[in-house]
Amino acid sequence: MFRNYLFCSLFVASCSINALARDRLYEDDPRVVEQLKNLGDRSSLVLDPVKVEAGDLKMHGMEKHGPGQRDYCNKMVYASDRQTALYAGGNHMVPHRMNDVWEYHLGSNSWHLLYAPDGGNAGKHKGAYFLTSRTLVRDPKKEMTEKEKEQIAAYKKWWGDNVVFKNGHLTTKRGGPIMPAHTWDAFCYDEKAGKLLWGMGVSPAAQLSTHAYFTGRSVAELERETDASYSPMWMFDPDKRRWIHYRTSKPRAKLRGMGATMTWLPDVGKSIWYVAAQNVSPHAFEMWMFDAVADQWTELIPNGGKSISALVIKENAAPLSEQQSAYSVKLRKLVAV
Repeated sequence: MFRNYLFCSLFVASCSINALARDRLYEDDPRVVEQLKNLGDRSSLVLDPVKVEAGDLKMHGMEKHGPGQRDYCNKMVYASDRQTALYAGGNHMVPHRMNDVWEYHLGSNSWHLLYAPDGGNAGKHKGAYFLTSRTLVRDPKKEMTEKEKEQIAAYKKWWGDNVVFKNGHLTTKRGGPIMPAHTWDAFCYDEKAGKLLWGMGVSPAAQLSTHAYFTGRSVAELERETDASYSPMWMFDPDKRRWIHYRTSKPRAKLRGMGATMTWLPDVGKSIWYVAAQNVSPHAFEMWMFDAVADQWTELIPNGGKSISALVIKENAAPLSEQQSAYSVKLRKLVAV
């Protein structure tokens, strides 16, 4: 019930009842619309249990309740052209690391699965992932316990069933990101491009060393075949229901560091990427504006040319990492909390 209340509050702030009447994708539920029309200022309400359209997916009750709360990505993003809110992300607990994508339609209080998770819930391989990426790729001859051997065997099977190195990059066999990483707020919808932007869709799990360990190929060989134009960013096309690994040969943000933020500016027609993360080495401090249609990145140097690191560390005049950001068209200001 809390989930329905939260989504209603977020969504009413983003669109009007008149906008709901123009919905082109999903049919409104008159009862829901009437409830929203009667919602007064500075008020909230609890909607009835959501309706869910999830195809054949049956996992962790998502076929009944929708995606549930994901703490690897803390926001739903409003897609005005679809009159829905898009949602994705993993969890520290369950479901852990998945690349599924959902959208919520307020007028019918319904969740719709746009992309089923490749390989299901990969969280059960978390222990094997850490053992592989942090230990075995450095020391392939390490003595393992019987339990560890079983974990690695299961992870290797999952990897072989779901991961491929193709056209110069690692991806799932359907073309999606592998075990998406912690992002919190680096997630927005570009209305001009009609695509979801996920600034840190690539996770540490997408390592050439892991692929080499499981396939017997050398890291050097894979590196020679790697297309360096691929970035950590992924996009999702909700119309075609497919992931796109973003690539560019133009200057761009490095897109590093957990806890970044990425926010769409509808009146500008571009998004802003901001990160001030000390949870990676070297630390990540940068701020860029991104035009997805023109594929153009512009570095922003605020406060008279000062660096982001100086503003954060020395002057305490810019947001730290792990922010939640929102943009006010009326005030033309980006607010980070």
